[in-house]
Amino acid sequence: MSWITSGQALTLTGRGLSDVDSDRFDAILSAAVAQVEAIRTDLFNDDRTIFTPTNDVLLGTAMLTGRWYDRGVAPLGVAEYGDMGGTQLRFDPDIQKLIGIGWAGRFVFGASS
Repeated sequence: MSWITSGQALTLTGRGLSDVDSDRFDAILSAAVAQVEAIRTDLFNDDRTIFTPTNDVLLGTAMLTGRWYDRGVAPLGVAEYGDMGGTQLRFDPDIQKLIGIGWAGRFVFGASS
């Protein structure tokens, strides 16, 4: 069992089950969970059997799933939001900050980018 369910991810991103293709959303959520677990190994217990995300990591994972889902219908990286216009979907500094990855990640002595 994952530490975040599809229902939680949908709720945190303000979506309903009827707003998404559930099989595709579940597959993307699994990929996002795997990505976060690979990067945030500090959130595992000593024997790496239990992952305990903080609230910001939980929200960041849900947002990452939502963005990856949206990118599937916006392959050129631009999503249209009606009369609000379009927006780029290529960079996620807010998600990087929440999850603690990328340029916003934790400092690790001797690490290279």
